[in-house]
Amino acid sequence: MRWSFPIMMVIHSGIFVSSAVEYMVVDRPINYTVSLVAAAFYVFALALRNSAIRTLGRYFSLHIEIRGQHELIKCGVYRYIRHPIYLAVVVELLSVPLVPNAYYTTLAALVLYMPLLAMRLRQEEREMLAKFGEAYRQYQREAGALLPRLVPRRKT
Repeated sequence: MRWSFPIMMVIHSGIFVSSAVEYMVVDRPINYTVSLVAAAFYVFALALRNSAIRTLGRYFSLHIEIRGQHELIKCGVYRYIRHPIYLAVVVELLSVPLVPNAYYTTLAALVLYMPLLAMRLRQEEREMLAKFGEAYRQYQREAGALLPRLVPRRKT
């Protein structure tokens, strides 16, 4: 899935640019409540991503790769969520256009970016299962992919 990363970067950057363009071109009143909530979510996304990257340490990569001595990380935010960086990206790409109330751009982010992110998430899940087997299956039962589990899943 190395091909997906450059495409995602272009779309990611385009969402930032499109948000500014939509703000300047579309004549609509600013809903400051939406802007403030979106800004708070953006700050949350940055903090979540930084926390996840720090927790992964040397295992962090922009690409889907599992190194030879790779360990299954289940501490920090990974205790609750298997893919916190992906969650951070989702929150970021939905909150950035909402700060200037760029609703068309928010929709574009959902339609263009999220399917690629979902494909990468599924590929990463396959890679992790191939490397860690039953230990990863157990981790899947304990922690949600993008949201914490309220109740761990039972063994199937």
